[in-house]
Amino acid sequence: MRIGNTIGKATLLATVIFWLIIFSKVYEPEMFLYLLLSMVPICICCAITVTLTIAPFFWYEGKPRKTEKKFLNTFFPFMPLLFFVYVFMGCCGAAI
Repeated sequence: MRIGNTIGKATLLATVIFWLIIFSKVYEPEMFLYLLLSMVPICICCAITVTLTIAPFFWYEGKPRKTEKKFLNTFFPFMPLLFFVYVFMGCCGAAI
C-alpha cells in the first residue's frame, strides 16, 4: 500500500465532495482561493484517518505469519464495534 497515493486520493475525493455541497448552494468565482486553502486541513484529516485506520491493516497483513482468514478472525469482532461506538458518540455529541 502506498500511503501517499491513498492520502492524495482521499484528499481529492473529500475536497470534491465538500465543495460540491457548498457550490450546490452558492457559487462565487472568488471562492476558488478558499477551495485551494481548504485542501490543507482536509489533507491533514485524511492523513490522520488513513494512518490510524487503514494503514495498520496493510502493515500487519504484510507480515508472513498471518493468513487472511486468521487476520479477519483476529480483528473483525473488535474493529466494527469500536467504529460504531466512535460514530455513535460523535452523533450524540453533535445532537446535544
